[in-house]
Amino acid sequence: MNSADINAEPNGGLNNAELVNKDSFERLRSKNRHKEFRRKIFYLFVSLLLCAVVGTVCVVFFFGLKHVEVRGNGKYTSDEIIASCGFEGSENLFGIDLASLRTKLQSSYPYIRSVSFRRVLPSTLIITVEEDSPAWFTDIYGEWFILSPSLRVISRFDMREEIDVQELGVTYIKLPPVRSAVAGSNISFVRTADYGYFVSFLSEIKGYSFFSESIDSIDASDRYRLTVYSSGGKYKINLGTSDNLEAKVRFVTKVIETAFDSTTIASVDVEYLTSVIVLKQTELFVFPER
Repeated sequence: MNSADINAEPNGGLNNAELVNKDSFERLRSKNRHKEFRRKIFYLFVSLLLCAVVGTVCVVFFFGLKHVEVRGNGKYTSDEIIASCGFEGSENLFGIDLASLRTKLQSSYPYIRSVSFRRVLPSTLIITVEEDSPAWFTDIYGEWFILSPSLRVISRFDMREEIDVQELGVTYIKLPPVRSAVAGSNISFVRTADYGYFVSFLSEIKGYSFFSESIDSIDASDRYRLTVYSSGGKYKINLGTSDNLEAKVRFVTKVIETAFDSTTIASVDVEYLTSVIVLKQTELFVFPER
């Protein structure tokens, strides 16, 4: 060990007084740093609070709801829809619960299929609605219902006579067992899978020009024996299931157009295309309620 190491003073050559002063200085500097940090946090909090207050004041005073515009409506007037919103004149454009308002409008007006909203600053709310069109009518447990193409319930009646079939342009359909029918909602079937099955079938059958123009009614009470009555009771067509529907419709159309004259009354069974059955009748078929 050399002499420099032996003679080196502990604590870097500082005496006790100097060490105490240095420690005190370090503690003071650390304390000041903490104070400065807390001061910055405080100022930041105050700034954010002021921004929030100013923002709130701006929203309240500059974005008050003053104008409501309704678009896409046909069945219901704009005044009816706006009145149902329940606005009192003190609402803020950004304080309106749009989800609840959408539910309220659709439950109040069953023809409305969807509702969307758009805010136009500083004070206008635009309500855009899409309405369903009537396509079918049916009876369920003694009550009568108007249905959309997707089997949404859009009207309910106590008696068949209240339904103006010609004005509405609706076709009678006999459905399989129904669990519930609520205005503004899709039909709920006892067998859940029936909904998708029949919506698909009805959409497809309406897509063929012959049926879209001539259907009197459809008996869909049995998904395995779908029956279509057309042309004022002249034709009763048993389709069986909806499988291979395009080929079945093409065959029926060909038979009616080429093998029948304008006075022919007949039933055509195309459940099995390998063994089609055609039976001519002398009297018109009595089809389900129309």
